[in-house]
Amino acid sequence: MDSTLTLAGHHAWRLGQGGTPACLSGGCDSGSYAGLDLDLIQITATVFSGSSFSAVTFRQASWTGCTFQSCRFSACDFDKLAVANCVFTGCSFSQSSFSDSRFSGCRFWQCSWDGLNFDAAHWRDVALLDCSCTRITGERVRGEEVEFTGSHFEQLEFNNARINE
Repeated sequence: MDSTLTLAGHHAWRLGQGGTPACLSGGCDSGSYAGLDLDLIQITATVFSGSSFSAVTFRQASWTGCTFQSCRFSACDFDKLAVANCVFTGCSFSQSSFSDSRFSGCRFWQCSWDGLNFDAAHWRDVALLDCSCTRITGERVRGEEVEFTGSHFEQLEFNNARINE
């Protein structure tokens, strides 16, 4: 099934308008999505290239083994998102919340982060390589084996954080 139809069906299910809970696996996507409720969705081994997500919710969703190339995420809610073994290349994230999210085995390369919140987020074996990060906040952020090689941060405000201790 086309990923656009799968995501639309999941959105309809979340709104109580039919549809079905979705799990994307092994597909490719380059669509543009706005205002969808994709809470609880499971996305596995899927390639996103040039996809755009605006005001989409991914609360309590999970992404595993996915590749994101030149994707845009704006005003999204990623609270309690679990991300494992994903690669993000040339992606931009803006004005979004990652509260209580979990990242493990993930790589961000030449990505842009602007206006993101990571309250109570946990990172393990995460690399931000040659990324540009502005206005990043978070309370109680935890991280082990986090690498920031070549990345630039402006207005980073982590309170009570423990990273690479």
